[in-house]
Amino acid sequence: MFAEITLPAGTTKVTVREIPYLLSKAIHPDLPETTQKIVSYLHKQSAENMAIPASRTEELTDDEWAMLHAIWHHLPPFRQGMTESEWVQYAEAFENAKYRPEWGLMVYWRNRVTETKILQIDAEAQHKDLLNTAISNGEITPFNHAQVPCPNYAGEALMNAFITVEDFKKYVTRFPAISVKEEAANFTGQKPVQVSKAPAPISPIRGSYIPKSSNNERLPRWGKWRLMTKVTLWEAVALSLNIEPEKVKRDENAWMGADHPFDEGDSFNDRLAVIRQHSSNRTYFPTPCILNIENWYECGLKLDEFASWCGHVKYDIPRELATMAQVVLAIAPIEAAPIAQADTTPTLNVELDQDKLLAALFDPVPVTALEKMFPASGKWKGWAERAARNQLRMAKEGRAKFNPYKAGIWFMKNGNQNWDLARCHRVLRNNLPPRSMYKADLLGGADDI
Repeated sequence: MFAEITLPAGTTKVTVREIPYLLSKAIHPDLPETTQKIVSYLHKQSAENMAIPASRTEELTDDEWAMLHAIWHHLPPFRQGMTESEWVQYAEAFENAKYRPEWGLMVYWRNRVTETKILQIDAEAQHKDLLNTAISNGEITPFNHAQVPCPNYAGEALMNAFITVEDFKKYVTRFPAISVKEEAANFTGQKPVQVSKAPAPISPIRGSYIPKSSNNERLPRWGKWRLMTKVTLWEAVALSLNIEPEKVKRDENAWMGADHPFDEGDSFNDRLAVIRQHSSNRTYFPTPCILNIENWYECGLKLDEFASWCGHVKYDIPRELATMAQVVLAIAPIEAAPIAQADTTPTLNVELDQDKLLAALFDPVPVTALEKMFPASGKWKGWAERAARNQLRMAKEGRAKFNPYKAGIWFMKNGNQNWDLARCHRVLRNNLPPRSMYKADLLGGADDI
């Protein structure tokens, strides 16, 4: 098996919401944020253009490659895919060469962390569609909290419904490259506590006090939640109050105009209101997560970042949640100066087409729309007429319409002054169709290539 889903010991059910997420994470495991970018390809840049931001670059000729090989004769052969730390010696050799060319080198990078996130989002979306189809066809029957079958549920009610672990394992057998296993319990029936070997945090986070739960039957299933790295705002608040999110009380009259559907009292409401205001602060929540325009409380965040933020605002939180923050704070100084290491994590042999995934966010538009997005003094009409000769045909989708992402990349690469990838992505983010707005964070800056 290429991919494996590991469930906590004693798991008896899996919610419908979790299934696509678990599958996507198993197929495309998270990479450490310290993972180095790798060289995608090299271009040359003329001496006069080197001082101009976002100026045009050109492909290297065979003679120019021969010149580079001569400069790098004492180094291992150049290859695409080398890491940033490996590239340093090639850059230094080029800059210090006795017969250095007049032109400069422009490196185009691939960000593997971003690529993995794109693949995860795409895989999760595909598995949501497959799962909905299976439920609609009666191949899987979810149950609600009262153990009553609910084959016709939809929306949020369906997401909170669950299937048994046995049905989940049976469903996963549809995908031969994925398997499911459960963690082995120790003799006490619980997993042993894992102690971090990282240095102690500079500022200890509050966590010595566990807020009183409404009753023991509503305590969180920490064996599950410690593996759910991303949660929604309301789930995070519930966990911070030591309440199992699946057992949060709901207000039957919420449809009458309440700000949210939960009925847990002032402490819950206050924390939910505060995190709503703070969740967009990239100082404490640097990782982009899925947005939900209709239901703000369904917006996502990383659980370890939330735990660290709780320490910043001096919230009392359960020890289990505080431990997540302690690990993050402890390794932060190490991440500031990462050391290149061999990547030994087994992954599926998948060839990524990042441009294809980003282009899929957009619907084709006419030339007039391209002129508004990427102003060119009326030149787009002529470019479109000569698309077969100027390579713009790669962006054409349908009759006289073009994909904005592909057209924008073409526009940038053809030397239009003052246009770089960061600016191009900003324009594209502002012109996403409604169906793709929650994926706006995928359009990063130039460093995300």
